[in-house]
Amino acid sequence: EKERERRRKYYEANREKEREASRKYREANPEKERERRRKYAEANREKERERRRKYCEANREKIRERQRKYRQGGLVEKAKRKRA
Repeated sequence: EKERERRRKYYEANREKEREASRKYREANPEKERERRRKYAEANREKERERRRKYCEANREKIRERQRKYRQGGLVEKAKRKRA
């Protein structure tokens, strides 16, 4: 138990050091940081576009299916007869 606690503290301290080092590196290289952020932002935009495209395609498919059922079921003719 004590060993586990000691190991956890060691890993925690190491992680903190690494975080600090990467922060300093980012601050020292603002150009690279901007480029990195730009890449992430572009990737996220691309993912969002793809997600939207899939969603829209699925919706279009549902609408097409609904229209097909409506036509197949003779509902168009029924509606016309009702109006007449």
